[in-house]
Amino acid sequence: MTPPDPGAPAADTVTGTATGTGTATGTRTTAAALTTPRTLWRRSRGFLICLGILIVAAVTLAALASGSRHGRLDPRSADPDGSRAVSELLRARGVTTRVVTTAREAAAAAGPGTTLLVTDPDRLGESQLRAIRSAIDLSGGRTVLLAPGSPSLPDLTPAARTKGTAFDENLDPGCPRPAAATAGSAATGGEHR
Repeated sequence: MTPPDPGAPAADTVTGTATGTGTATGTRTTAAALTTPRTLWRRSRGFLICLGILIVAAVTLAALASGSRHGRLDPRSADPDGSRAVSELLRARGVTTRVVTTAREAAAAAGPGTTLLVTDPDRLGESQLRAIRSAIDLSGGRTVLLAPGSPSLPDLTPAARTKGTAFDENLDPGCPRPAAATAGSAATGGEHR
């Protein structure tokens, strides 16, 4: 074998032959020749498969979680805190429900033939309470407040008074209206003794 010519360009492969009891031919390949697409795939396929599985799992979990969670008593929600069943029962009786998520939308939706249901009124700010109060005064419809407390009750219904506490199991109506007497006692979800 002759030594390489110093003026010649470097070769990617050097082949040589050795003699002795047998003949061997050896090949030396440079690093550039080892990085073929096939070699890169073999080296990185485990990592890429794991990464792909993680991405698919994350997208699946995000898709399952999106759209299924709504606010408390939301008629679109079948969650334990949702009210889709009530909405479906009302729809079967010809009553339509419309979900609004801002006080302004609620005020615009209120009218003489509507019932405005306000969930968690204590979470409303001052301007929101004013908008809801204005809707109550101007609409002529019914308004139902769920779990109003001392922060919101005086602003939304100044004439209303509370009776009992959250620890009472059942409360009798303290109202002379026939509908209240027909409805009877209300279970407040208090502690059972």
